[in-house]
Amino acid sequence: MLQDERQNIRYDRDFCYKIAKGETALHIAAKRGHKELAELLIEKGWDPESRNYKMESPGGLASNFLKSVRNGIKERIKSEETKMQMLLSQRYTSMFDKAVAAFKWIDAFEDGRLGVSF
Repeated sequence: MLQDERQNIRYDRDFCYKIAKGETALHIAAKRGHKELAELLIEKGWDPESRNYKMESPGGLASNFLKSVRNGIKERIKSEETKMQMLLSQRYTSMFDKAVAAFKWIDAFEDGRLGVSF
């Protein structure tokens, strides 16, 4: 799809899709992680150093996007680790309870040999 759109995109300094926040299409592409589109816009002459109302460049917005992706992945990993720790804790508790029950059963016999001679 991007290949088809390459023909239709033209750079026009007077009409560069600015919205209320002073962001160009390049800002928006960078902010949302659309690498191919951002590269295409730069290739077509869009200014990668232009600033929005917060004085952020498209490069800075792309960097923020990558940080948020990394943080999201870290949070997901942390969540999965927590789930695994809880599961292992439950299994440990279950195994411990079974071991205690087994020792109580063995202790029920005075000699501890379960009435079996070896």
